[in-house]
Amino acid sequence: MKKVIKIRVPAKVNLFLRVTGKRPDGFHDLISLFQPISIYDELTLTLTQLPGVINLDCGSELPSGPENLVYQAAKRFFVAASFATNLESSEFGVDIILNKDIPISAGLGGGSSDAAGVLIGLNELLGRPLSDEKIKELALSIGSDVPFFLLKHSAIVRGRGEIVESKDVYPYSYLLVNPGFAVSASWAYSNLILTKRSENNTLSGLEALSSGSVGAGGALFNDLELAVENEHKIVSEIKEALLDAGAAGAMISGSGPTVFGLFLKKNIRDYAYEKLKNKFMSPLRIFKAEGLA
Repeated sequence: MKKVIKIRVPAKVNLFLRVTGKRPDGFHDLISLFQPISIYDELTLTLTQLPGVINLDCGSELPSGPENLVYQAAKRFFVAASFATNLESSEFGVDIILNKDIPISAGLGGGSSDAAGVLIGLNELLGRPLSDEKIKELALSIGSDVPFFLLKHSAIVRGRGEIVESKDVYPYSYLLVNPGFAVSASWAYSNLILTKRSENNTLSGLEALSSGSVGAGGALFNDLELAVENEHKIVSEIKEALLDAGAAGAMISGSGPTVFGLFLKKNIRDYAYEKLKNKFMSPLRIFKAEGLA
């Protein structure tokens, strides 16, 4: 049995996000196209002989207890695994070191990706006591975006996040700008302003974005964006700067506030980075990334 495992987990962008309604359980139904990108957090998981004890070292910016999705993932895994056949998981605890590079509460799915990594890592360390279906069930109980990160591939995501359909997506190049402040997903959804763009053909937009066609930039869409732009004017300024620098399209990812510029060619993205890197100084952060899978 392995004792230690290291895992790199990626961020994501939402190339298309339409909110289709509110559910009786308080969550929202949506349809979204997710693409993982080459910005990573790193997890180191070490099994211990301290039954059920979870020690999380994640720096000073994040809570290290039950409020953290990483902690929740480990706790729920051990509870579920304790009922698995022929596994005395109650004998084990885990030390977790989380090194973050994905901005926090930025619309890039960092916390959800970290949680998925913990589920995958613990299942591997303990000899896969839980089925893929059980891992998916645990993932959804932690957060709506967590099931996507189990897939390790671009996907169309529907419902609350429980319906994940693998989708090949063009490997875009990205330039991302994080404004240096956080926006919570709960705030974004509670301030959701639905537009009257229902005439847009959702499937056509998804296909244009997945294929990397010249119309991909114009197909970007996010129902959460308007509320975030109205609250934080800098989001519009960042979008305009990215478009002026050559991006085919620009939009917030998820609930924001990170804005990404989508580029069909890497050399154009690199030129834009050189043009803008001195414009967006601390506390703003500008970084390059590639679309994965």
